[in-house]
Amino acid sequence: MFKFMHIGDVHLDTTFYSKDNEIREKLRQSLRESFSAVIDDCIKEDVNALLIAGDLFDNHQLSFQTEQLLINGFTKLKENGINVYYATGNHDPGDEKFRVNSIQWPDNVTVFSNDKVCKLEVLDKNQQMVAKIVSVGHENSKEARNLLKNFPNKEDTVPHVGLVHAMVTNATGVDKHDRYLPCTKEDLEEKGYDYWALGHIHQYQKISENNSIYYCGNLQGRHPRESGEKGGLLVTIAPLLMPIVEFKSFSKVIWKTLSIDKLETIQTYSQLVSHLIDRISTHFKTKTPKIETILRIELKGGSHLKEELQSDENIVHIETDIKHHFNLLAVEVKTDELTTVHNVEEYKEGQHVLAKTLELLQKLNENHPLMDKLLEIPFANKQVKTTSDKINYIKKLSANLQVEAVNRMVGEKK
Repeated sequence: MFKFMHIGDVHLDTTFYSKDNEIREKLRQSLRESFSAVIDDCIKEDVNALLIAGDLFDNHQLSFQTEQLLINGFTKLKENGINVYYATGNHDPGDEKFRVNSIQWPDNVTVFSNDKVCKLEVLDKNQQMVAKIVSVGHENSKEARNLLKNFPNKEDTVPHVGLVHAMVTNATGVDKHDRYLPCTKEDLEEKGYDYWALGHIHQYQKISENNSIYYCGNLQGRHPRESGEKGGLLVTIAPLLMPIVEFKSFSKVIWKTLSIDKLETIQTYSQLVSHLIDRISTHFKTKTPKIETILRIELKGGSHLKEELQSDENIVHIETDIKHHFNLLAVEVKTDELTTVHNVEEYKEGQHVLAKTLELLQKLNENHPLMDKLLEIPFANKQVKTTSDKINYIKKLSANLQVEAVNRMVGEKK
């Protein structure tokens, strides 16, 4: 049996998104704590190996303190008979001029640092072979070749694990990442390996229905788009059996993004905060999140308070109230998608296209033959079933269309 932890894209000492220096330093330190938690969990789970699929750190930003953290962590694994297999990525490439080569790694660490495909036997504490690892690294920061085509096919019953930092073009989220070491899932499937430990895409996902090909994601989100719990994968492979894969959360801080709309009836600050608290409470399901959280709130749609919400002072006031109410690490309120709420009645009079458009939409509710024809057509909304419900639904839709017509044709108030 081969048991290992699969992590990648740790990006130790990376630059985090935040306007607040204290928050950035908090995130930097919490990422170190997440890495240390991985080391402790490897020992607790008594794994054979830790597999790192590239971008362990950001080359030019790695501090001496974090370098020592890595060495101490890997030495701790060595003392517990655990090996480390580390394939370099585009942020920590393996050429001589980069930091990977200047670090004195403990002898339980194998670094795949260049474009030469390497196949190694993995031995357990009794010196019995439990698996074979096939890997390749990024020698430079711009590896654009498909090196996976050079990997050998599996030829025996010993579990084979591929370890690589690569863009699998079939994966979710590839549009947000650079095209380094590109390949397809078919390139991986045809090798017949028991498991592929991938890095580069910062989103946990299995990318093949019939094969165990996994991105583990990163250990901690770096900005609001990398939201939710992050971590690694604990994998157990027995000969001739499908791998058992378990997600392990190692995040000490998580990002959450919540879009909030339906602001059209809100006229005051107290109404706005009450609405935000209700929506956030429903989202969190608890008064205080279990893990320290940075929350981004995206306000969308029409709002009578749009002008007031352009003030930095007002935004900071909202952020502070929400942060203290939910005991959050930080809150960021975005108002880029707010629009002006127009009074539809103001535009129903006059000889212009908008007035005629509103008149036509209003007549929909008063034109019984037309309403009857609409009721005969199948509704896309399957929740609307009775005739009464359908009529109310059409009337509500036409009213919303009037608002939408005014918003589109009048535009934003200057």
